[in-house]
Amino acid sequence: MNKLLIILTILLFVIYTRYNLKYNPFTEILQIKPGQLTPAILMEKNPIIIENGFINPNDTIETSMKYLYLYFNKGQKEPSNKLSTNQAKYALIYGNGVTVEIVNPKYKNEENYPVLPIKLKHNQALILPMYWLYSNETSSIQIVYIHDMFSILYHTFKSIV
Repeated sequence: MNKLLIILTILLFVIYTRYNLKYNPFTEILQIKPGQLTPAILMEKNPIIIENGFINPNDTIETSMKYLYLYFNKGQKEPSNKLSTNQAKYALIYGNGVTVEIVNPKYKNEENYPVLPIKLKHNQALILPMYWLYSNETSSIQIVYIHDMFSILYHTFKSIV
């Protein structure tokens, strides 16, 4: 009985890991209002622009992502032309009049990749799924990294190896 439970646990972990390591190969940017953000939309693994009405990142995280994370941490990214990879489950990027350039992760090993510039106006935010690449060349941006159990374990294991 114990062996069966261990095998089932490992099998579930492998399935969950395979699902989380995948990203959406199609580039589609969703534009929604804050009240329309649901876990189903987040699971599509597409970048999401939250339109007019985004005021406080804590409110968005506590209402729309309540059961999808273990913890989150805030940070600020200074201007850089170097692409960074989102290592968290989601990155909530916001700022007033900032331009964020994003790249689909399927292009991360290519030299010439399509860059999508997104200009965030006042009261707008961008939710970037795991593994998407981003940069901000003009001004600093505020970022809230939202972690779940998988992103914590994956990056802990990756830093050890």
